[in-house]
Amino acid sequence: MDYNLVAELILKNVGGKSNIKVMEHCATRLRIVVNDDSKVNSEEIKNIKGIGGYFFQSGQHQIIIGTGKVNKVFDILNKDGEIKTSGIKEEAYSNLNIYQKALRSLADVFIPLIPVLVATGLFMGVRGFILQLGVELSPEILTLSQVVTDTVFIFLPALVVWSTFKRFGGTPVIGMVLGLMLIAPMIPNAWDVASGNVAPLQLGIFEIQGFQGTIIPALIVGIFGAYVEKWIKSWMPSVVDLIFTPFLTIIIGMIAGFLILGPIFSTIEHLIMNSIKYILNMPFGLGGAIYGACQQVLTVTGLHHSLMIVETSYLSTEGINPLNALLTASMAGQAGAAIAFVLKE
Repeated sequence: MDYNLVAELILKNVGGKSNIKVMEHCATRLRIVVNDDSKVNSEEIKNIKGIGGYFFQSGQHQIIIGTGKVNKVFDILNKDGEIKTSGIKEEAYSNLNIYQKALRSLADVFIPLIPVLVATGLFMGVRGFILQLGVELSPEILTLSQVVTDTVFIFLPALVVWSTFKRFGGTPVIGMVLGLMLIAPMIPNAWDVASGNVAPLQLGIFEIQGFQGTIIPALIVGIFGAYVEKWIKSWMPSVVDLIFTPFLTIIIGMIAGFLILGPIFSTIEHLIMNSIKYILNMPFGLGGAIYGACQQVLTVTGLHHSLMIVETSYLSTEGINPLNALLTASMAGQAGAAIAFVLKE
């Protein structure tokens, strides 16, 4: 690869150095945020010899160059040090509209949780495979295995609040504590209340119960708490900030979560989940056909990020994610159509 030529052509087709707002790179991709997207010639970038691909996502022009190669191109582009090389995520957000920012924020909250959900699911599969082979596990081993498979889902609302605080500029540990309060063992468990085994706490006209298995209430409480903390910090004297900011954030967040935000958005979440279940349970596989037909449209428009809430809610409440199976079938169908098109040609 002629690194100097590649760098020269990239610079020319992104509108010149003056059009670059910020530039970073990962292991394989050069990521650029520009001042004027209309000056970027994406087709010419794709045709540069040595470039593995180009796409525009989340306000970033991402150019696939390859491991080791991208570093050299990056160094050539910024050999005089005039290009800003940090804060690309913040700059990319500034180029998005409100709708795109909302979807990107959802992704930023839930993507950090995916590894632990995948790891837990993998262990569930391994345990299920062992049991299918007829291997008998002792009660002690089964209990330990449940610690691995169930802990994430038991504390999922707390993890969501923690991740939301982190994304929206709050103190993550305060978010974790506030999230744990939503599922505190002293509060009547949501499952027990739903089954009629226990009654919710009665505080005047308010009925208080835990939010086990809920995602949207945890998300909203996290957003609210993060902004409350930042608001308190804006006027709290620095000499007492360390003590009173967490104290007020937790108190206000807990009251709002249990009495207002939690009940309202728990109801909304139930309505959303029931609507989706109704569609998926339509006879003759119509629900799956509808989802499969719309899946790529959702992906292209960025709406697939919003499905993370639905999928996480399914995993939290039922331990399964039917959307994943439908997504797999949809992708297999697209692969089959692509193969058929190639063979036809």
